[in-house]
Formats: sequence, C-alpha cells, structure tokens
Amino acid sequence: MYREYFQQEAEVIAALEHPCIVPIYDFGWHGQQPYIIMRYMAGGSLQDRLNIGEIKLTEMAHIFKRVSEALDAAHARNIIHRDVKPSNILFDATGESFLSDFGIAKSKTISDEEGEWLVGTPAYMSPEQAQGLHVDGRSDVYALGIVLYRLLTGQLPFSSDSATGLINSHVEQPVPDIR
Repeated sequence: MYREYFQQEAEVIAALEHPCIVPIYDFGWHGQQPYIIMRYMAGGSLQDRLNIGEIKLTEMAHIFKRVSEALDAAHARNIIHRDVKPSNILFDATGESFLSDFGIAKSKTISDEEGEWLVGTPAYMSPEQAQGLHVDGRSDVYALGIVLYRLLTGQLPFSSDSATGLINSHVEQPVPDIR
C-alpha cells in the first residue's frame, strides 16, 4: 500500500510546477527506500531564520505572498499540503522563498484498514486535520496563520508537554488574541 501511495503522490507532486514551489527533479526507489530529488535550497529554512532572530515585516509579507501563491496553485489541483510550517519554507541562494515538502500531501483521501492517516505537525495542525476529518485548502490556510502568529509573536499559540495535548488545544481552544 505504501509503495503505491508514494508512487501516486510523487507523480502528482512532481507535476506541480510553480515558481514558488521547490521543484522535484526525480523520484523512485532504491531497494526498499523511497527517494525524492529536489532542487538544492542553499538559503536554509524559515525555521533557521527564526532560530537566528526576528524577521522584518516587509520580509514576512513577501514570504507570505509567495507561500500563499504556492498553496493557491496546489489547491487549484486539489492538493493539500498538510504540513505547512517554518521548516518547510525554504530559501534559495538569493534569499527567495519557496514552499517545500509536499511529501505528505494528499490529493485525495487515503485510508486503510486502520482508518485515515493522521499526518502533519501537531503545532500547526488545523482542528479538522487533528480530528482526522476531511480537510481541504482551509487546513493549509490555518497552518499558515499559525506560522504568521509565530512570526509576529515569537511563540506558538498553544503549547503542551505532549502531542495529544497540543492537538487537543487546536481542537478545543480558540487561537489566542495576538494582542
């Protein structure tokens, strides 16, 4: 099942060409190990930049414009990223931002005998995604909003000692007022 899923998703993602999405050059299997070859992004990630210090508002606006355009392109093809977070926003050598890691995107619902797969990063997961409900592009928009919250405040809106606690916060609590 996983091999078929990987092949199907890799084909969809590799065909997703957009100037704000890290391009995929090749994908396949080396023995039992799947691989994806994408463009090298020498500028690191947004997470790397957050670890160093603050990001200027003008830079934030430019990053969000590009990531929003990338998500619009994916959503137009019914591809949901499902893991929008600072470590999946990469920069090239000139400092231009790109959305990456569509590796857990689902172009359609995938389930097996154990139910639907819960994928993503709990700190950025929409309530619907956290509950295993049907998701659409709005889940990515929610995650992008959490990224913005973090950029503006320097912290995540929810914290917990466990992934379950974090997921429950997204489901049960409103996002705290940024002010």
